[in-house]
Amino acid sequence: MQTIIGIDPGMRGGITIIQDGKIYDVLPMPIKPRPNSKTKKNMLDSDKMLEILKGYVEDNAICVVEKQGVRMGEGSVSSFTTGEAFGIIKGIALGVGYDLKIVMATTWKKMFKEDLESDDVLSLREEKKVLTVINKSEKDSAKKQANKKEIEKLGRNVKTLMKKAARCLASEKAPQFVDEFRKVQDDGKAESVLIALYSYDQYGES
Repeated sequence: MQTIIGIDPGMRGGITIIQDGKIYDVLPMPIKPRPNSKTKKNMLDSDKMLEILKGYVEDNAICVVEKQGVRMGEGSVSSFTTGEAFGIIKGIALGVGYDLKIVMATTWKKMFKEDLESDDVLSLREEKKVLTVINKSEKDSAKKQANKKEIEKLGRNVKTLMKKAARCLASEKAPQFVDEFRKVQDDGKAESVLIALYSYDQYGES
């Protein structure tokens, strides 16, 4: 039996376990309140993450974690939390004996390009691209700032549509866990399913 685990390490992320080519379980990212935090921010529950990963480790187990980095518009606290969780998960996976792989979001999404990139997504991207080019030569500071806000809005809309598409696709790929993908905030669990499926395609035993 081979185990492959796909992880979206965000605070709204998820963990998907594939065993013998079948999706065995889908779990939310284990989190807990950050101690002494005035902003009520959460952090990774490393003890629960360790418990989860220890439960599936074996000789040929593979853990694939999506690489996290600072995103445009993300605050310093969110950036720190993102990087912190990513580092801790990598350390735990290596510590308990997994063959650790890191994958860029752009890489695994290529496998599901036709499902994630609808005509609306492509249209919004083109609109964003055109406006970005126009804004580079805009001289009026007020218009330039307004265009910048519109570009950021278009980017958020693209992200929202793709995350919705990921939830729909995960529901198709793992219908036994469809209830795990019903809410907007379930996009991380859905993406962990797709990361795991990509990883099985790349590293699974034939």
